[in-house]
Amino acid sequence: MLQRDADKANVIHPKPDPRRSKSSNLLAIVGDHTKVHGKFEISNSIQIECEIGGQLRVGEKLVIGANGVVHADVETVDAIIYGEYEGDLVATGRVEITATGRVRGSIKTNSLIIAEGVHADVETVDAIIYGEYEGDLVATGRVEITATGRVRGSIKTNSLIIAEGALCNGRVALLQEPVAAAPPSRPFTPVHETAVSA
Repeated sequence: MLQRDADKANVIHPKPDPRRSKSSNLLAIVGDHTKVHGKFEISNSIQIECEIGGQLRVGEKLVIGANGVVHADVETVDAIIYGEYEGDLVATGRVEITATGRVRGSIKTNSLIIAEGVHADVETVDAIIYGEYEGDLVATGRVEITATGRVRGSIKTNSLIIAEGALCNGRVALLQEPVAAAPPSRPFTPVHETAVSA
């Protein structure tokens, strides 16, 4: 379904560059008052500079531009968010939320960089937080909260680095179980006892 206000959607197909591989093409959807809703499968990368709703499956990189508003469940490899995103995002690669990006929903990814304004539940391997994050964050690798980072919610991770000046308000739990002491290599014999042979 395609809804249009005053402007038509401008779909830009880049001219092929012989120096670039075919898989690096970027489809752009642009339009100040354009609204698109549906189920979309994009084999390469896409940049969105309008309003889109529904479901998106992107084969490479999703870029939500500064004028982009996406209310959709998304599966992609990588994502960069300059605009607004609301929904469930699954990325097998890296998700970057810039200082102008706004996110609400859930994110599952291997690597996450947060510059500002994220209100979401996140499952990732590693995360670096430069700006404001609110929600539940589970990272099987490392979480780093920089000096400008502000976190409200819970963090569960194997490794946590909090820089001086960072704010963290909520619960923190380590995912790693404590390492059990290794059993002694030979039986322990107390000093005051002696072995007697007959």
